[in-house]
Amino acid sequence: MGEGRIYDKKEEKFINSQAIFLEKGYEPLILEENDLIGLISGSKAVLAQSLEPLARADNVMKNANLIYAISFEALVGNHSPFFHKIHEIRNHKGQIQCAKEISQFITDGVNNIE
Repeated sequence: MGEGRIYDKKEEKFINSQAIFLEKGYEPLILEENDLIGLISGSKAVLAQSLEPLARADNVMKNANLIYAISFEALVGNHSPFFHKIHEIRNHKGQIQCAKEISQFITDGVNNIE
């Protein structure tokens, strides 16, 4: 390690990492075969651990939209706020997705949810 370039946000340009190592007084890290295997294996473990919370968050969002749709139907809400053209104009991806899911729940009827 210690090769390649690093992007400096302040300078808004790429800087050679060797120059930064020299400036900071660091020595490049020289890896051997077993070190590389550990890095690869560690990366996969971290990836796997980070995917579980992502899947849980996705599940929470879907359930939140379903609960909203059920409440909406119970209160006999107005369907016009879910008209897709409104959300396309605003162009917020999360808003578009939520409105689409809620609209689908309402259109299909909450009793038809798997």
